[in-house]
Amino acid sequence: MNGINIYNGSENNISRSNSVNSAKKHGIAVAANSSAVIKSNSISKAGDTGILIYNGSKGECSGNKVKNAVGHGIVFSKNASGKATSNTVSGAGKHGVLVTDHCGSVALSSNKISNSKQNGVCVSNYSSSVSVNSNSISGSGKSGISVSSRSKASLKDNAVNGSKSAAVSKSADSSISLPRVSGLSVNSVNNTDIQISFSGRSTNKCGYEIYRKTGAKGKYSAVGTTAKGKFTDGFSRQTQIIITKYAVMKMCQARGYTVDIPLR
Repeated sequence: MNGINIYNGSENNISRSNSVNSAKKHGIAVAANSSAVIKSNSISKAGDTGILIYNGSKGECSGNKVKNAVGHGIVFSKNASGKATSNTVSGAGKHGVLVTDHCGSVALSSNKISNSKQNGVCVSNYSSSVSVNSNSISGSGKSGISVSSRSKASLKDNAVNGSKSAAVSKSADSSISLPRVSGLSVNSVNNTDIQISFSGRSTNKCGYEIYRKTGAKGKYSAVGTTAKGKFTDGFSRQTQIIITKYAVMKMCQARGYTVDIPLR
């Protein structure tokens, strides 16, 4: 059924430079408290998942090419942990990379994920301690990155393009952590405008949304966006400004990168 099986508590396995085509179920499966390094394999047209790490197993996946899986490209499921780094996942019938069902300590970095029918990256079902950093995600049928069902993930320096729904989305019961911008300062305040500057720009193809409010009890409202480390607000004498990062294509539903600047 599976192209390559690693299971029943088997440890310190290495699956390297294999070609697995048209497996009836999973291309490579690591199950039942096993561990494996899965490196530089080529997996195409798996009947379900290209690479599956599940049931308490640990997997380190790097440099693999996973194409046209009927289901998901790479999956960490059922208390699994590990890393997926520098993999190329394309044309998945469901999610490009899925972390689900009580997974923790999973790191997804520097992967290239394209043309997934659902989400490029999906973190769901009570999964936590999931980091999603420096991935390139394009052409997702839903969101580029989705966090849902009481899950937690941190996001940094991901480039998301061409998602049909949103660049980043989350359910109300989940949380997303985003790094803060730094070095915010007020350059000038006069009768016509306020000029601010900041650093900590991401390598994403994205920008920053500027919010402001009047008075301590006022409500924040958007006043503009900028792709640069500075912004001029044409309405001065406000008491505070916050800067919020937004993802490319569509605004991130979970706003982050929040810093308040009291103006004197």
